[in-house]
Amino acid sequence: SAKELFELYDSFGIPVSLAVATGSKIGANDIEFLKNVIKKGGAVVPHSHNHLPSWGGNYDTAFNEATLSKAWLEENVKEARPVRYAVSPFHQNPPFAVKALPDAGYKGFVGGTIHNDPEFLLGRAGRAPFVSKEIVSSSQQCMFHGDCFHRYGSSIEIYKESFKNHMQAGAIFGYFDHPFSDAYQYGWNSEDERLGVHKEFINFVKKSGKILWWNFNDCLDFLWERNFVSVGVENGELKIEYVGKDKNIPPFEIKWKGKSFKK
Repeated sequence: SAKELFELYDSFGIPVSLAVATGSKIGANDIEFLKNVIKKGGAVVPHSHNHLPSWGGNYDTAFNEATLSKAWLEENVKEARPVRYAVSPFHQNPPFAVKALPDAGYKGFVGGTIHNDPEFLLGRAGRAPFVSKEIVSSSQQCMFHGDCFHRYGSSIEIYKESFKNHMQAGAIFGYFDHPFSDAYQYGWNSEDERLGVHKEFINFVKKSGKILWWNFNDCLDFLWERNFVSVGVENGELKIEYVGKDKNIPPFEIKWKGKSFKK
């Protein structure tokens, strides 16, 4: 059901990231499609196993959901290894679930702006608070759905405004849609309408300057490594130190007092 949208983005050379509820009916053709998404530079990540509200309502269920979905992907789509990030079902991130994710072997997750738990709704992507283990998160998402599109006069102006605000702030801009199928349409009148709107938005973004199109894993890998950059001021001078283990990461750019510093 995501094939046509994937083909549109692939025609622009843009990677697509898919979040998969691994407990769904997934056949051999679906698995081959997921492998091809990764081959073309995209990412395939867990969206839990059974897509339960609030990750199932308690720590044990959340841990099980995270573990099952990670194991399924690593077993059936080996190209997705190592599975290290997830997209939260219903964008909900109760504290027990955020604690369960690193226990299940995850390094980060994306929540969202709808139905999110306020303590994990981050204005700036980075390390999630109130969790003893290291885990990063990004909440900067945009619901690119047909009902939203039609609500704003069948126009993408609101999406353009959101993108411009993120670009001005130097922030990560993430937007997403759901597969168009018999089960879910999310307000789109047809697949052709949806593809046309996505194409219009892609062309707008591409004309907005030098844009780095990352897949989901690349984006959260950056957040994970950035988490280990220590920034401070000593005697009026900026001090930057990388305290992580990966010494091959590209230099980070720190903006301070109107100037850029690379480390």
